Amino acid sequence: MENKPIKVLCYGDSNTWGFTPGLGVRFEKDSRWPALMQNELGDRYEVIEDGIIGRTTVYDDPVNPYRNGLTGLGYSLQTHCPIDLVVVCLGTNDLQFTNLAGVIRGIKEILRTLKNANTIFTGSTRLFRTEPKILLVAPPPLHDDHDKMRPDTAMVGMVEDSRRFGEVYRQIAPAYGAGFVDAAEVARPSDVDGIHMDADSHRRLAVLVAAEVRRMMEG
Repeated sequence: MENKPIKVLCYGDSNTWGFTPGLGVRFEKDSRWPALMQNELGDRYEVIEDGIIGRTTVYDDPVNPYRNGLTGLGYSLQTHCPIDLVVVCLGTNDLQFTNLAGVIRGIKEILRTLKNANTIFTGSTRLFRTEPKILLVAPPPLHDDHDKMRPDTAMVGMVEDSRRFGEVYRQIAPAYGAGFVDAAEVARPSDVDGIHMDADSHRRLAVLVAAEVRRMMEG
């Protein structure tokens, strides 16, 4: 790494952005899981946070533009390159537009693009210093009572599909040479809005992801 910090890009949605359940404001930086992960990893690493409220894998939101994760991925990679590892945590917002099968198609396209990023996005510099390293994070499922808590959302009826994120992401990751962690092991949606993590879940997710990042980068 030429004594340069190992650069880790966290690419996600509102739970990466730091949406505070029920308030719609952003957690302070030192309460969001990417910054907390930076603290866990120390100065040997540089953690970059790229989260957008409502970001999907590959789906356009007709009401809120600029949410398509695949469209935005090239911009993010080229902005922050050279990168050593990308942490991807997407899929929840897809359930506004598709079912679990559609989430799978979308996350596979994100992973395929990342795996081939150095050849897809050609230019004056490589996006990844070496071969792309990817860590796929399965988002926490929707709250068991999501449909009662949020009867006005497009994700009503999708709780069961969200519960399978961990199972299917675990199966997908190896085909793209990606690492895997299941956020549901340590994090959960809040009882306030049924979608977004509270501060404690941010802390626990940071520890879980940091441990896998360190394993992938240091062996």
